Amino acid sequence: MEVNVDRLPCGFLILDRDGRIMHLNQALADMLQMQAGEWQGMHIHDLLTRTSRIYYQTYFAPMVFVQKEVQELYLTLEKDGRGRVPVLANARMEGDRVHCTLLKMTVREEYERDILQAKHHAEEILEDTDEAYKQLQQVMTEYEQKRRELTALNENLHELSITDALTGLKNRRFLEEKIKQLLYSAENDEVPFSLILLDIDHFKKVNDHFGHAKGDEVLKALAQIFQRSSRGEDVAARMGGEEFMLLLPSTTGKEAALVAERICRDVEQHAWELTPITVSAGVTAYHVGDTAAGILSRVDDALYESKEAGRNRVSYSVL
Repeated sequence: MEVNVDRLPCGFLILDRDGRIMHLNQALADMLQMQAGEWQGMHIHDLLTRTSRIYYQTYFAPMVFVQKEVQELYLTLEKDGRGRVPVLANARMEGDRVHCTLLKMTVREEYERDILQAKHHAEEILEDTDEAYKQLQQVMTEYEQKRRELTALNENLHELSITDALTGLKNRRFLEEKIKQLLYSAENDEVPFSLILLDIDHFKKVNDHFGHAKGDEVLKALAQIFQRSSRGEDVAARMGGEEFMLLLPSTTGKEAALVAERICRDVEQHAWELTPITVSAGVTAYHVGDTAAGILSRVDDALYESKEAGRNRVSYSVL
């Protein structure tokens, strides 16, 4: 499955082990006011402030090569004096490449600067007169308000980082973390769980014939169908492109298969505006000794069987 990284709502780049830039998406180029292809031949140091280069060398690089990932590292980008761009960086090793997402954090930086200024102001007037004490109370009230706003902003930023912008479903990052949690529960408490992987049949024809805007409407409508088919603890996520996944905690494979069959019927019977839409599905369930990679590979194989068998159907793998 191929994802158009230029359409991501955040910066994305790929580095080799030496920190040379192998790819940089359009969103990041726009942040740095770079022309097409200007990044070619650059090193990541060319895009960082002096302080952030130190963070990269002393924390980012060692962490990503040893633990294979870095989460929420605050860096500042700068390219030839075109203005500084604070970002929240997440990275993961993929083979011998480092894949990085960079979420612009300008609003957060402004809140933190306001909070720091308020704190300094409070310290300066601490020993003043009664009037100054009243001012201090006002400053502290403002400080507390800013703190609450920053907390809410952080919560919103976290939600954005685990949510698919188009459909409102959870994204692949959230899903992979949830699978790790369910694997732990399955291994230690014997709590079952199942996966359903769904793919829209012949979706390319929808985009080719009716345009990507109409294709996006189809994706959003399918997301609503999947959410209606989910229970409170179930997770519906968009894996990317036209591929979706339902994660069903405390659910056996046979129970998940019934859910998948119902979803396929609901999609087929939906009153589509332009053209009939169907989905193919693969289903699998946790078995002792499973890993995240193993169970995802197995459900992907089941989906492939559905497509090979003619689409608009459900296939099962180790129920």
